[in-house]
Amino acid sequence: MIAFNLDMAMDDPAYPGLRIAGEFGAVEQYLTLLTEYLPVVRDQTRLRSKAALKRKYPRHSRVDFAEDYEQIEWVSNTLVPKFFLGSFVLAAWAAFEVASAEIAAYVRNRENVRLRITDLRPSDGWEKLQLYFETVWTPKVTISDSDAYRIEALQTVRNFFAHANGNLRFERDNKRLANIRKLVEADIGVSLQEDDALISENFLRESFCSLEAVMSLLLGEIEKRYGAKPQQVGR
Repeated sequence: MIAFNLDMAMDDPAYPGLRIAGEFGAVEQYLTLLTEYLPVVRDQTRLRSKAALKRKYPRHSRVDFAEDYEQIEWVSNTLVPKFFLGSFVLAAWAAFEVASAEIAAYVRNRENVRLRITDLRPSDGWEKLQLYFETVWTPKVTISDSDAYRIEALQTVRNFFAHANGNLRFERDNKRLANIRKLVEADIGVSLQEDDALISENFLRESFCSLEAVMSLLLGEIEKRYGAKPQQVGR
């Protein structure tokens, strides 16, 4: 849940708190629906694929089509979860990037500075956000080490899906390969099924909570400088 100031949202149309809270709420609901329906989709993929095979070859022997059945299991148990939960990674990171840009733009206008967040060299993520607000506000804005680690881990997974479709064979960047292997070794909810990345629901929820923590922190800083104290508004 994102903490923001409802009165400030009503009084200042440029204030992004309400919009960010709504978008993050929708993304979180998306994860809930994905995890709820994933077992159904996985089972239906298996059942329909086997039924299609039987219709095409009504007198087939399972022994004769062992490779086909293996492929069905691979699609059902690896690819379906991979793409279902991988889509959440992309959606969550996109929401984070957009929210970061909105907050930075709001602060830029309120402080009347020329520097844009896109002018900074670090790649998108907490490091870039932190550098921007340290430059514009001067006091250091910090988050917990665990939140910083989870956000960096989520960014690593996001990059792996965005650039290599979550598959080691398609990743051409040695640094991204090393980063994803390091996450697998850390045993925090990212694993490999042969060359395909699988992500646990717990990893996604914890990472998303860290994104929310950053947004709540930055909105709180905005409200301390430009408005009243924030309040939590339920979805």
